[in-house]
Amino acid sequence: MKKNLIIIFVLTFFASCGNSPQNEHSYEKKITDSLENSKEQKTFKSIATSVQLQWLQGPFGDPAQESQFLMVLTNSKGQTVELLEEYSLKVTGIMPSMGHGTDWDGENIRLEKGLYFHKELFFNMPGDWVLYIDLMKNNEIVETINFDYML
Repeated sequence: MKKNLIIIFVLTFFASCGNSPQNEHSYEKKITDSLENSKEQKTFKSIATSVQLQWLQGPFGDPAQESQFLMVLTNSKGQTVELLEEYSLKVTGIMPSMGHGTDWDGENIRLEKGLYFHKELFFNMPGDWVLYIDLMKNNEIVETINFDYML
């Protein structure tokens, strides 16, 4: 009887062994694919510079969840470019159907040449949203591009 229990235990142990989750790396490809698919691009014609948005978190239609994205600035050749010193970017979220903005529009942080991290963006609720990115020169709007979302 003892021998049979040991055999059953050993067989059960080996039968339960399969691919270890520690060897599973498909999530890395999913993250990379997600970043690739989340790229959206619009162009500021006045300075011939494209803005590519890459969502890192969100966008979420929930004020308890922070949405974050990267903005990559490139020229017509696809090279990363820097904004001139007198220029800046301002992000504003508006829900057209309800006529209000976000709880908090967040802030831009320059990471390096042509790369900005936008954090602390909180959309109030699910629904239609427009994310406006204003090109500012000396604190005045020069041009605006927008991205439409249904959250």
